[in-house]
Amino acid sequence: MLKILHRIVCMTGKYSSRIRASYITSFIKGIMMKAPLIFSFIAISLFMKGQMQEKDMSLSWKRSCSLHCSGSGF
Repeated sequence: MLKILHRIVCMTGKYSSRIRASYITSFIKGIMMKAPLIFSFIAISLFMKGQMQEKDMSLSWKRSCSLHCSGSGF
């Protein structure tokens, strides 16, 4: 499969650098789209193993709500 893609890119001539750049950016975009899922999986697994406590979580609901709601008057 990679050989076929390489042959196609080689045949495109002057557009090969743009095609290679689009491969790289789409790969990075795919990883970044999955990053929240990966980080939440790691956080949940650490929490279940007991290596991370609720106080270690920097953005718990109570803290973020109190930060946003306390000074706004709502």
